Amino acid sequence: MAFKFSKETKERSEKQEITQSLRNVQEELMRNEAVFNLAESPEMIDFAVHKDIALKAQYDYLLKKYKGCK
Repeated sequence: MAFKFSKETKERSEKQEITQSLRNVQEELMRNEAVFNLAESPEMIDFAVHKDIALKAQYDYLLKKYKGCK
């Protein structure tokens, strides 16, 4: 019985970590949007676009990982 409790605690802790990571990525996406909106050079626009793509891929990965947790 103690093993089951330990496994449930570990899964809950993992879910909490993933949830916090999802929040962090959401915040970073908002900051990146501000960078994009304030960008004055084509290089900064490219940077913001590529970072947006990477952050959305990271978010999708974390979301799938979260859904995989029991």
